[in-house]
Order: sequence, then C-alpha cells, then structure tokens
Amino acid sequence: MKIAITGATGFVGANLVRHFAQKGHEVVAIGRGEPPAALLRFAKYRKADLRQPLPPIEADVVVHAAALADDRAPMGALHQANVLGTMHVHAASKSCGLFIQVSSSSVYEPRRGGIEERHAGGRLSAYGQTKLAADHWLLSQNLDDQRVCILRPRAIYGIGDRVLLPKMLKLLVSDRLALLPGRLQVTSSMTHVGNLCLAVERCIEVPSAAGVFNIADDENYRLRAVFEAMLGGLSSRKPVFFPLPGMVIGSAVQLKSALGIRSGISPQAWQYLSEDAVLNLEKAKNELGYQPQGRFFDQLDDLAEWVGRVGRQRVASADPQLPWL
Repeated sequence: MKIAITGATGFVGANLVRHFAQKGHEVVAIGRGEPPAALLRFAKYRKADLRQPLPPIEADVVVHAAALADDRAPMGALHQANVLGTMHVHAASKSCGLFIQVSSSSVYEPRRGGIEERHAGGRLSAYGQTKLAADHWLLSQNLDDQRVCILRPRAIYGIGDRVLLPKMLKLLVSDRLALLPGRLQVTSSMTHVGNLCLAVERCIEVPSAAGVFNIADDENYRLRAVFEAMLGGLSSRKPVFFPLPGMVIGSAVQLKSALGIRSGISPQAWQYLSEDAVLNLEKAKNELGYQPQGRFFDQLDDLAEWVGRVGRQRVASADPQLPWL
C-alpha cells in the first residue's frame, strides 16, 4: 500500500513514517524543510509548503500529521497552517481512498469524567479553535469515494518528542532539585506515539472506520507521578521536587496573557497542568478495534537512554532534528 504522510520531519510524522515503512508499505514523506538523512532510508521525500495549493498526491492513504502546534502563535499563522493547510492537503488527495487527520484534544475543554468526541467546542485556545475548524471542514465534505478519519490524541510522548519532554527537562535546576509547576494533583490522558501509530493502522485496516476518535493510552495518569518519574529517571540522583504555588503561577500566566507578554507557560499549558482531562476511548475501541499497548512508566528506560544518547541540553532546547536522531 502507498501511504503519504505530511509533517514527516516532526515528532508524530517521523514516527508514522518509520512505523509504516517497517511494515513494508511504500511511504511518501511530505515536509516543509530539507529532509534529514535518516528519513530518506525509510521514504521518498516531497518538499511542500502546505499553506499553498499542492499538486495531486498519488497514494492509497493520506495521513495529515502536519500542524502548527504552538498555542501562543498568532491566530493568522495558526489558521494558515492548520485550516488552510488541511484544505490544501485534502484538495490534493481527492483520488485517495482514505484521509486520516491527526487532530488534537485541544478541541475540548477540560472536564471531570470521560471526554467524548461530542464534547468538542467551548472556550478553546487559538490552536484548539483552528484544529476544530479543520475537523469540522473535513466532516462537511462528505465524499462518497473517500473515507475520513479524525484522531484526537492528548499529550503525545515518546522518543523524538519536541514538546513535553523538553518542557519537563527545563524544570531540572540540577540533579538535586526540580521545580514543579504547582502540585500537579490532576488526572490526565496521555498518548504514547506508538499508540497513535496503532490507531492510524486500525483506520486503514477497518474498512468501515470513519468519523472522529479519541486516542490515548489505556491508563489515566496522575501528573505528579509522571513528572517525578520522568525527572527522576533523567537525573544522576533522585532530585528533591519543589512545587511552586499554583495560585501564583496561574495568576502570572493570566496576567502575562492579558498583557500580550510571552511566558514560559501558556494559558493552555497551565490548563493542562491544573485541570483533570481524561478522554473516553470507547468509540475507538468499539469501532476501530483499538487496543492501546504499553504505559508511560514502561517507557522510562527507553526515554532516558535516548536523552542520554542525544544529550540532555539538546533535548531541552527542542532541537528541530530530534525526531530523526
């Protein structure tokens, strides 16, 4: 099968490229920049700016994993990348039998209890608004000869991560001290990138699959335990964890946002850290046969080995090359 994957130089796209190439599929990797040498061992590469109309994409399946995921970026830039980008990729994919959109749980407000696919909308970040707008546009197309699947993962982690892991590493003041953003006594879904690849695979394998699906690990995580396990595993000795006052952080985040001042923690990131958000996975399990594998705490040794090999400073700086190192 021929599979085209956008965002191939990013964290999610890189993992999808490797996953399907290793499964024996012909992969066409699409990205905006120059391809890393490692990518070319797995796929043919096509350079494209998705903000502009694209030539036709010849493939059986298109997986659209490219996005501007910075919730502090201007709305105009987010709309161009996430809404127009989706429209351009889809317009170029009309001959493809299956279009899979990697969306985001940022289309939901946090809530107690399981968040279902029907709960999208509400007070969202600019990023969440543009991802939801792209989802709605795709669902409105109703093409008889093409299936559309939309996957909404939360807090994707794994080797090559340029978002969550770098932010965690910046909390290590030294091997003896780590500052925590609040008490982190909330419960959240998280998604190992391998489970997201598995969900994409299930969309391809189940001919009736269509619509929107939440994707995450089977286990729900207490964020305090996640942060302590990760930071402890990356230190030469177990650090002391010092939680900064959540009320102070929350007030500072809101004030800086109101004043248009860029801060280390965005309002959306603070929402992630301070409110429960657990995805309901029943639809994906029932309709896709999705069965999540593994859990965060089982990945710690592999993540620590990768950070040690690449270099802690390089990971903390979110080097653009991380997904292919």
